[in-house]
Amino acid sequence: MMSKQLSMKTPLRCRVLLFLMLAALALAGCTQPADTAPAAAPTPDATPAAGAALSANAQAAVDDFANRQQAIDEEWGRIHEEFDQWRAGLAACHPGARYEALNDFAVAFNAVTEQAGDITRAQSARELADLLIAAAEAEAAALRQLRDHWQPGNTALFEQVEQRRAQASRAQKNAQDLAIALEAMFADGADSRATEEFAQAFDAVIEDWQQVHDDYAGLRKEAKSLEVAAVYAGLEGLAASLALVVDALDELTPPDDAASAVEQLRDAARAELAAFEATKEMASEGASAAEMASEQSAAEDESATDAASGEAAAEDESEEDAASGEAAAEAEASAGLQALPDFDEIDAAVKESAAALKAAGDAVGQIAASDAALDIDPEQGRAELQVFNDEYNRLLKAWDDFHDRYDQWRRDEGGCDRRAVIRALEGFSLRIGALGRDVRDLPQSGYLRPMHGLLVDAVAAEEDAFRRLSHSWQPFTVDAFRAVAVARGSADGLRREAARALQELRERF
Repeated sequence: MMSKQLSMKTPLRCRVLLFLMLAALALAGCTQPADTAPAAAPTPDATPAAGAALSANAQAAVDDFANRQQAIDEEWGRIHEEFDQWRAGLAACHPGARYEALNDFAVAFNAVTEQAGDITRAQSARELADLLIAAAEAEAAALRQLRDHWQPGNTALFEQVEQRRAQASRAQKNAQDLAIALEAMFADGADSRATEEFAQAFDAVIEDWQQVHDDYAGLRKEAKSLEVAAVYAGLEGLAASLALVVDALDELTPPDDAASAVEQLRDAARAELAAFEATKEMASEGASAAEMASEQSAAEDESATDAASGEAAAEDESEEDAASGEAAAEAEASAGLQALPDFDEIDAAVKESAAALKAAGDAVGQIAASDAALDIDPEQGRAELQVFNDEYNRLLKAWDDFHDRYDQWRRDEGGCDRRAVIRALEGFSLRIGALGRDVRDLPQSGYLRPMHGLLVDAVAAEEDAFRRLSHSWQPFTVDAFRAVAVARGSADGLRREAARALQELRERF
């Protein structure tokens, strides 16, 4: 019991020395001559005599271990030193570098926004300037969002910047196209009154056409309650009104931007007129059939009246007249219902006309929206556009220069080359792996086994940390190298403990 208590209270250093002395004694016994019977192996509790000397072979093993350990320590130190120097050069991969760069871009783009806001907003170029100002402000807002809310691994904010950038590119193109169109108008000396007259004439034709459609809808709704002749008369009137619309469309002289839409409108009006004409013919045939049925019924009534005679016939006459009249009315009504025209062709034509009307209306509306620029004197307008073009070109160059710098930063991640970092980490992992093999090849005889075990544990910890880092490293991560630092601190402690144990062993013997 007392031995157990002493063992538990004995310091680690004393226990290691005791173990080394036992191992040395065992090794000394192994150096006896071959013809001498081998001594029994010492028991774990055996205590060697103080000051026992190592044999020559044992001393050589210790010296070999010490020399190889020294070479290993030197290589270990070089790996650490080179790793520290390499890591110090990775400032571009640190999160702080990305925050700094994002702030720089957000601030630098303010110059682009200010330059866009300074564009001359003359009457002819006001709309163009507004397009550019809105696009620049939207991109600036996206860059500020990226700076204020970016986190490692977050790509959504970068995508938002790209979306705003694409919208800005479209706005630049639209402004440029509109400037070219306006310049062409001013160069040709376009007269805004001609455009205004066309728009007024166009609106009048469309109003007349819409009235035809409204009247047709009313006729369509009441057709079943009208006589065929009345339906025919209504269709005839509508066809005549629509023919006037077709003539009015033919007389229009649209601008080039609306010529195609107006031509499609003319085709739709002609098709609709043809549908009215065809349906009117059907109604005409129905009216004729109804008239013939009415005349036939009247003839039959007259014949029945002439054949009646005498008082008996006179008494029956009124009843027969009534019956004949009712039959004639029913026959006429039946003939009228059967003679109503089929409105499907007109309905289809009216539906197609609605689409053509919308397209033409949009085209004319766009012309009217830009008509204000034509109120300017052509020479004045061309001068204002020249100023705008000069300012636009300067703005576009500043905008493109900013994008070039931003794109370069995105391509190489601000100087943080992922592939180069991974290659370097794999190189360090291979070097520490080779070092681990050298450590495991150190002598591990009984009295050297404690030092061997300490060094193996030390290098294994660093091997694992470097291997994991080379597989999982990501740039701009705060704790990227923490595991390696922890493993290194633990390994350094084990190495120092192994060095002390070896030194004490050599001093002891």
